[in-house]
Amino acid sequence: MTSNTSVSNATVAATGSSRIDDIVVSGNAPLFVSGYDNLSVNGLSQSVTGLSAATTYYYRVRAFSTNSTSANSNTITTATCADIVASSGANGSISPAGTTTVCAAGSQTYTITPDACYSVADVLVDGVSQGAITSYTFSNVIANHTISASFVLNTYAVTVTSGANGNITPGTGNVNCGDNATYTITPDACYSISDVIVDGISQGAITSYTFTNVQAAHSISATFVQNTFAISVTAGANGSITPGSGNVNCGDNATYTITPDACYHVVDVIVDGVSQGAITSYTFTNVQAAHSISATFAINAPFPTPGPLSGPINVCPYIGTGTQLTYSVPAIQGATSYAWIIPPTCTLVSGQGTNTIVLTVGAGFIANANKQIRVTALSSCGNSPQVIFYLLAQLPTTPAPIVASTTNVCPSIGTLVSITYTIPKVAAATSYNWAAQAGTTTITHPNGLGVNDTTVTVTFSAGFTTSAITVSATNDCNTSGTRSLLITRNNPATPGLVSGPTNACEFIAPGGTPATYSVANIAGNTYTWTPVPSAIGFTGQGTNSISFTFPNGFTTGSISVTATNGCGTSGVRTLSIGKLNPATPSVIDVIQTGVCPNRVFTYSLSGTPANSTSVQWTVPTGAGAVLVSGQGSNSITVSYPATAVAGSVTAQAINNCGASVIRVSDVKLAACPPEFAGKGTTQQVSSTPATDLNVMVSPNPTTTDFKLQVITAGKETISVRLLDLQGRTLKTTRVLPYASTNIGSDLKAGAYFLEVTQGKTVKTTRVVKF
Repeated sequence: MTSNTSVSNATVAATGSSRIDDIVVSGNAPLFVSGYDNLSVNGLSQSVTGLSAATTYYYRVRAFSTNSTSANSNTITTATCADIVASSGANGSISPAGTTTVCAAGSQTYTITPDACYSVADVLVDGVSQGAITSYTFSNVIANHTISASFVLNTYAVTVTSGANGNITPGTGNVNCGDNATYTITPDACYSISDVIVDGISQGAITSYTFTNVQAAHSISATFVQNTFAISVTAGANGSITPGSGNVNCGDNATYTITPDACYHVVDVIVDGVSQGAITSYTFTNVQAAHSISATFAINAPFPTPGPLSGPINVCPYIGTGTQLTYSVPAIQGATSYAWIIPPTCTLVSGQGTNTIVLTVGAGFIANANKQIRVTALSSCGNSPQVIFYLLAQLPTTPAPIVASTTNVCPSIGTLVSITYTIPKVAAATSYNWAAQAGTTTITHPNGLGVNDTTVTVTFSAGFTTSAITVSATNDCNTSGTRSLLITRNNPATPGLVSGPTNACEFIAPGGTPATYSVANIAGNTYTWTPVPSAIGFTGQGTNSISFTFPNGFTTGSISVTATNGCGTSGVRTLSIGKLNPATPSVIDVIQTGVCPNRVFTYSLSGTPANSTSVQWTVPTGAGAVLVSGQGSNSITVSYPATAVAGSVTAQAINNCGASVIRVSDVKLAACPPEFAGKGTTQQVSSTPATDLNVMVSPNPTTTDFKLQVITAGKETISVRLLDLQGRTLKTTRVLPYASTNIGSDLKAGAYFLEVTQGKTVKTTRVVKF
């Protein structure tokens, strides 16, 4: 008997006829597989279906014939096939992968292989960790199984070591397999890289190293050395520089001393090619590079002349007093002693051989011609020239001119306000003598008496009169000449002309406004005004400007003013004031600006009448005239109806005192022809009245030219003349009735007359060009 199994089927084979006695599930009481209980097999084999995978089954067979049946065979064990599922994570593989079927309790081996730069992290078999294994075998497989593998990236340690005075970045750490890792070697300031060791092998003084495609652990280390810089020292003949040439650590300071030989001096010190002058020491600070220093020397020139001499030059205060005076000259390098010679009338107290002596001045000093102090500096290298200093018995000179803080004494008279007087210091002076008018002045010395007394302050009483302040300088030898400054007490000048109206009309009560009067202001002055009697609302007393209203009934009068300051009161300035009636208006100028049927005329004066505050106009209102605008001014606009108008326009100047003579302009206008109403602009003055000749000029005034049209029923020739204001003919022409003619384009700006003549009829129109 043989058997074959698959996942879900079993084949039972027998020689001749056979019967499957039973098929049961392993481990259970006999449990027949449905359909296979005592199943007759009419052949040598039988497929069994419906079995479970990875399960052990048992079966027996019997042979039978028509007449008999054998006993059961031994129990046969068989198992269905099992599936093993294999999987792997990223970065590796498992082989075989996927699902593998294992039958008849067979075995299956799996190989786990990581990718390059990766390792097995873990292998799970049926969910249980097996560790980081690379192979696993399933044996006697009778059940389903799973196997899975995961992988991890390999890393390698790079050990970084840096010595003192520098560093390597980055520091010690892990590098992923296959990556590159660059390390930067940086010395500290004033240090350099000595060597870089990679995996035990010297790389030299490199500043960067890269591990490429890392496949193993590595090490890198660096050592550093302090930088030094050479200082080249060169000393010329007759001197030295210490220390000499050598190296200096980076960042250190290095001081060099330049020393000339005896009787020599430093000429120049050159540092890095640049002159430093005749110095005796030089320090390189914070050395960061190589340097050089050199020096040249020269024999000393003839010994320098001593000086300057310090001590009192003018000895007047000390002659014959026994006062010890000290004189010295600055010490000279290299000098070993000093030889002094003093005037024969002086006595050397001490100091011979040094640069400072002490002496006294005898009584005969002034009379003796020799007033010299002489000194010579001595040294082993030679002596200096002798220098002579001259002592004086100097008289003080006359002081320079006195300067006053102000030349106007008036604001200070009778007050405690002082004036300051100053002179420059006088050579050799020890004190000053100031004087001013006795009994009326007080002198104060703010800087104290003596040599500081070059400034004084003076106060003046009310009784001060014009006088001088004087000063002289004094020392022990004598007193100087006297300097004086005249202080003048000047009364204020009479105020200037009074500015203000002399016609009071506009400023008389009750309707008048306040009048303002003023004089030029002088600093320090106050002003006393006398207004007209009964002045109303008087203000400004004490100042240079007043205002007031004249009383009702004022006719004539005057105002006066005086100026006062600390010195006195000025003369009187007077202004006479009266009343002036307004002047008669000028001749009235007439211009027509509108034509029939709405005729408009402008009436103007040449200017505002003198002394007037307004102009009162009248028009022939009974004839229908209307004063459109301008009442009160020197020009009005009047509108006339289309009917005939006769009458007059008058103008009268008005002010607060009265009214002028009336100026009259006669008005005589013919009625407008109905058929030509509104056709032009004319101002007509007819020598022969005619109603059948109508002259129209427009525009008037104009800025270009005039359009002339003559309307007439007459048959005579129409002549036109253009005249200036003096009556001179500028142009003549002839025109046709009803035709439009342009005239005046070549005229300059001004007023003209346009004269139109037909037969015995003449009409003149005033035209204006701007």
